[in-house]
Amino acid sequence: MHEQDQRVLVEVHDKGNGIPLEKQLELSSSGRTGVGFRGMRERLRQLGGNLEIRSDGGGTVVIATLPLVESKAARRASEEIIS
Repeated sequence: MHEQDQRVLVEVHDKGNGIPLEKQLELSSSGRTGVGFRGMRERLRQLGGNLEIRSDGGGTVVIATLPLVESKAARRASEEIIS
């Protein structure tokens, strides 16, 4: 997990056999995908983020990206410190 360009990125890597190409095409389209990936993609979209899935014979990388938004509580605390 790291921050980049006002976004939080969570990357999960594995070193398995990867996802077959035909399944990758399903995952990248709006077609039938697994409930897990579909659910993750929808939740991230609702929060202004996205889900990227990369896979080859050497493993799979799943990257969840969310915009960094300052919470109201953090903003108030900053304003109190400044004043």
